[in-house]
Amino acid sequence: MTATGKRCKATNRKGEPCAAYAVQGSDFCYWHDPERAEARRANSAKGGFARHGRKLGATGDAGPVTLDTVADVLPILAGELTALLSLETSVSRARGVGYLCGVVIKAFEVSELQERVAALEVALRLREASK
Repeated sequence: MTATGKRCKATNRKGEPCAAYAVQGSDFCYWHDPERAEARRANSAKGGFARHGRKLGATGDAGPVTLDTVADVLPILAGELTALLSLETSVSRARGVGYLCGVVIKAFEVSELQERVAALEVALRLREASK
């Protein structure tokens, strides 16, 4: 599909002449050519699918997520990190992996601090009970 030197004969939503070039063998651009309507619909339907036929959006029946502790978050982060690592190498993937690794490290830090505070509280209660 190559464009010609002539402009599309259709008008845009504002009623102005379309600024696109007509497709070779037609008086219309790709977007206005009535003979290409079916191809446009088919190509538009492909927009909901990622590369390799993966469907975008939620998959499966995970059900509601309950997050009561930091430990509840770690399996979710690990699953998302695994999913990211299965994608093709790209700058976006690298950024996502780096970000999630940072979140996991922060979760470990918070978890460790929670354990230490809990241990200190127990020790303080035992100390006060022995007085």
